[in-house]
Amino acid sequence: MSQIFKKGDFIRINDKTHDPRMPTSRMGHLMEPVSAAVHYSNRAPVTTQIWEVFMTNGEKLRFHEMYMEHVK
Repeated sequence: MSQIFKKGDFIRINDKTHDPRMPTSRMGHLMEPVSAAVHYSNRAPVTTQIWEVFMTNGEKLRFHEMYMEHVK
């Protein structure tokens, strides 16, 4: 099941990717989508996003939504 992300969501970047500027908590807020890609399969078109994330250490990084999970 695909997660739906929106501006302002508090998220964590999973362990499948890394950036040396990322804080150890791997957490941040979604600022805005910076690009989208449409993928076609046997079912229906699926749009995935790359987001700008304001990390808890003040860094602004970009990640594909496949590396994100919501934090409650």
